[in-house]
Amino acid sequence: MKRALLLLLFLAGCASNPSVLERARDQYAAGRGDEALTLLEEAMRQRPADSDLRREYFRLRDALSAQWLAQAEVVRQAGLYEEAEALYRRVQAHDRSSPRAAAGLAQIETDRRHRALVADAGELVKAGKYREAQDMLRPVLTENPQQREARRLQRIIDERLVKPAIATVQLKPSVARPISLDLREVTLRNVFEVLQRASGVNFVFDRDVRTDQRTSMALRDATIEDAIRMAMLTNSL
Repeated sequence: MKRALLLLLFLAGCASNPSVLERARDQYAAGRGDEALTLLEEAMRQRPADSDLRREYFRLRDALSAQWLAQAEVVRQAGLYEEAEALYRRVQAHDRSSPRAAAGLAQIETDRRHRALVADAGELVKAGKYREAQDMLRPVLTENPQQREARRLQRIIDERLVKPAIATVQLKPSVARPISLDLREVTLRNVFEVLQRASGVNFVFDRDVRTDQRTSMALRDATIEDAIRMAMLTNSL
């Protein structure tokens, strides 16, 4: 009698197991991923040796984690940090050791710090304090060269500081003689190497400038200042 009772209990457990899996799959298909995982987690606590439950749990967890991580990255890059943080926390609720979730949360903190620095730099630019703004942007662009607003502000700063310095450079009389150039399909770096030899002025390129782009320039009896100005204008520098 006791053996028969144990057999009935075993069969009942086997019969109930598929229903848990089916309910979890239905919840997953309906977009209720958290509920599906919670259901399977509870079932595994009751039957820790059930390999079918474990297999299905990890299959769903991995699929949902990949989905949530991808969504978190999209909203993080859009600057929606609270939404991104919620998604990373969602992953960690079911996988506390997820390295991608931890890295995402750390990146959000960095993004928030960068946003604050860029906002302060923007106020300095409005006040005409370009060098102070440049100092504030430097760590941001070092850590994230693609930070869009920081790059925009840096272009404004360059416009105010770099171009006027070049446009107003006073050359020594010995190198201020007129020059003639006829350069065809040469790299931008080649153009400025020619100008450097003619003027004695050293040129330093910003890392955003593509010095390998091809350009042409023809001048006759022009000053070095005019040659520099034309090279910059024709190449949108």
